[in-house]
Amino acid sequence: PLPVCFRQFLNLLIYRLGTMYNPKLSNPEPSENNPLSSSDSENNPLSSSDSENNPLSSSDSENSNVLSSSSAPENGFKEKKIEMITDCKWKKIGNYNLGLVPVQDSEGKYTYLDDRGIVKWDKKFDAARDFSDDGYALVNENGAFRYIDINGNYLKNMKFDNAGGFYNGYAIIRDRGVFKFIDKKGEIVERKEWEDLDYFSENLAAVQIKNLWGFINNNGDLIIDSVWEDVKLKDNKEYNKDYDKDRKWGFSNGLAAVKRNGKWGFINTSGEVVIEYVWDDVYSFNEETAVVKKRKLDKNQYGLIDKKGNLIMEVKYDEIWSCYEGMCKFLLNGEYGFYDVENKKELTSRWFEAKFYSNEYAPVKNADKEWLFIDKEGNENKKLGRWNDAYIFIGGIAVVGEINEGRWVYYLIDLQGQKVYQSKNPIHYAFWFTSKENYYSVEDSISRKYGILKYDS
Repeated sequence: PLPVCFRQFLNLLIYRLGTMYNPKLSNPEPSENNPLSSSDSENNPLSSSDSENNPLSSSDSENSNVLSSSSAPENGFKEKKIEMITDCKWKKIGNYNLGLVPVQDSEGKYTYLDDRGIVKWDKKFDAARDFSDDGYALVNENGAFRYIDINGNYLKNMKFDNAGGFYNGYAIIRDRGVFKFIDKKGEIVERKEWEDLDYFSENLAAVQIKNLWGFINNNGDLIIDSVWEDVKLKDNKEYNKDYDKDRKWGFSNGLAAVKRNGKWGFINTSGEVVIEYVWDDVYSFNEETAVVKKRKLDKNQYGLIDKKGNLIMEVKYDEIWSCYEGMCKFLLNGEYGFYDVENKKELTSRWFEAKFYSNEYAPVKNADKEWLFIDKEGNENKKLGRWNDAYIFIGGIAVVGEINEGRWVYYLIDLQGQKVYQSKNPIHYAFWFTSKENYYSVEDSISRKYGILKYDS
């Protein structure tokens, strides 16, 4: 299986694209000969805050320099400002949000860096998560879970046995074994009848009452009766559980997946059944479509439906992934392809491996095990080159890699195929996005520690 570092790498990219949950996304196809496909958990660049996230120092003193094409114009590098804002000295690095990123030092303690790579506070924690858009990060200090804001202040000095991060204005805490909501003011929302609960999405949250699920509003009032056997859950209530920030749960695109009599269907925000309970499994809606599963002849087969329950893609595929930019990746008879939802057609080309569309292109691997980029007609964009490894474009930049004299060298390229950064082989041999703001984690192949590269586009 692909190591945690690349699972989170892909998860982060998908999160920034606003995708839905699909279990297949958490186990993308491995890239052959990729040096990061080691099972060594110390290579995990992401902070343990989400059981998937990521501080000793590299001897390469040049890492902190500002780099640009002026230093190597003969290599065809485009004039850009590239800066290592912190050397490769961190055991783990999380993801930037609100100008802060959690990092783990050589002693195993966590702290936060600002957008210049400077330690923000003297505070150190036993564990730390990324900041949420709600303005708080979840930290563990001396065995207690607390929330800290971007100024380093604790939320009402409250401490909890266990807790999850904020999302859509609320976090879920566990207090003396009971799950409760807490809002950004530190106010607790609870009901004694709640046996379990989940995060808010589209102003509704799933709760379990007498072993059946319903939905409440922001005031805690039950507005959709608890009558369902199961619902799709975020499952991020406890700090020490694996959690997937990309996963869609509850309501998405106005519909929620619910289960009755062993089959899945969808309801709207009024609790009305709009897609009948006929599916063996479903995944929440994304880009107005949802992946559905049926068991046929002892084999799982997948299709794609619209919000009325009409089939867009026939239930015949070995796997289907969520749609990105109107294009759905599928697997059929051992080959990968894409379906164009708007034009209701499959692209004719098939591939040995494939990733997802972003910025109008998808990286795919051909039979010669070369990675290349195709447009939405399935045609190769030759100016983007062919590589031994390649990842999707985000913000007009993609990570690509090649084997040079037996060593891996990674680059950042833009949509014109221009290289804007080259890893310092053999010191830096891989890097990937840590946020939507042009920050990258960089790994030192000797110390196996991580630094942060800032790219000024």
